[in-house]
Amino acid sequence: MLVGRFLTIKQETTVEEYWNRFDKYLGLMAFLQAMVLEETFMNGLSPWLKTEVEVLEPRRLAQMMKLTLKIDNREKVSKECGLISVYGSKFQYNLPKAKENTKTKSVTTTTGGSTPTRTITLNK
Repeated sequence: MLVGRFLTIKQETTVEEYWNRFDKYLGLMAFLQAMVLEETFMNGLSPWLKTEVEVLEPRRLAQMMKLTLKIDNREKVSKECGLISVYGSKFQYNLPKAKENTKTKSVTTTTGGSTPTRTITLNK
C-alpha cells in the first residue's frame, strides 16, 4: 500500500511541497532501484517542470531534485521581475523612458501564444 502511494505521488501545489513529500517517502523506499525512484520523481512533476528538467538531462535523482528547485526559483524570479513565464502567462511591467539623443528600437517576440513588445535603447 505504501509503495503504491509512493509510485503515484504527484506535485499538487508547490515544488517545495512535492520535493518534501517525495523526500519523506524516499527514506522508506530506499530498497527500490535508482531508476524506479528517478522515474517516480519525474512522473510526479507538473508537465511543464518535467519537460524543463528532462531537457537538462540530469543523471541521478539528487541532480533531478536540485534542478526542479532551481527551475522553480528561476520562475519565481522571472515573475517578480515581470518577465514571461513558462506557464504561458504575461506579466505586466513598465520600461524606463528612452534618454534624449538615443535611438529606440521595438522588438517583438512570440512565446507561448502571447506577443510581448520590448523596447531596446541603443546608445550612440
